[in-house]
Amino acid sequence: HLKNTLIGKTVVQKISSQMRIAKIEALNEGKTTKIVFDTVQNKYIYTNSSGKSVHHPMPDEVILYRTNFPLNTLRFYSTGTPSSGGTITLRIGNNLKYIIITPVTGRVRISDKPPSN
Repeated sequence: HLKNTLIGKTVVQKISSQMRIAKIEALNEGKTTKIVFDTVQNKYIYTNSSGKSVHHPMPDEVILYRTNFPLNTLRFYSTGTPSSGGTITLRIGNNLKYIIITPVTGRVRISDKPPSN
């Protein structure tokens, strides 16, 4: 159980960091970046500002449960603004973790509770 918790925490931090990097890169390069959350294949795909994609599979202990982004895709535009706010829900054992992105500002936060909106 502790192992799952630690792996889950690491994955949540990694995805959150990837979202922040996507925002910064879009701003710095003046080009759109995107992250596609593939809930079927249990992975996310980051496409950087030059169009190069990297696949990041989830470890067995973590399930990319759902997102509420259109087509499970989050984009950051050249202004650093996200395509939409939303939530990524991860299942780690019997627990759910939420990575929440604020519309307009693109602030990323991690929570044990779903957002109230």
